[in-house]
Amino acid sequence: MAALKQLVIKLEAKSKLSSSDWRELDSMLDKLREQERRWLDDISDKQARDKERGVFVIGEFRTEPTLKEIKEEFKDATWIFTARDSASKTLVGFCIVAKKESLGWSTCEGLYVKPEWRCKGVASEFLEMAIYKTREAGLDSMDLRVSVKNKAAQALYKKLGFSRTAYQMERWVA
Repeated sequence: MAALKQLVIKLEAKSKLSSSDWRELDSMLDKLREQERRWLDDISDKQARDKERGVFVIGEFRTEPTLKEIKEEFKDATWIFTARDSASKTLVGFCIVAKKESLGWSTCEGLYVKPEWRCKGVASEFLEMAIYKTREAGLDSMDLRVSVKNKAAQALYKKLGFSRTAYQMERWVA
């Protein structure tokens, strides 16, 4: 794929990330969370009615985080994979994976690719690298969560050999 030739995709040590890298990761994580919030907003008419009444609102107002706060969000990450545009060196995506050694698997805790770089093999490359590192660490499997609304991601994960193993059920109580 020609687009992948424009990218440098690698495993980055947390200690090697610059302040601007951390801020860009945080910005991408916010976009990922916002996407999840939009999907959650679409799931239930009841939630929409509750929002109108002011009973419950997903999300929160967030002030500009400090570098320490940003790094704290990524504290459980064992591996951070990044994709950078080779010309500008800007981040175009990330994949965060945490080892769960006591459970025998790893968890993809976040995967984000900027919209203009999607469907070009970036997410596949991230997951292939994560699977390799999981296997290399002696772990049996890797899991991830995906919204029921995100059909494109589900198709990609299925293509890469992931299968649905559980249903997450939820009930609004507010």
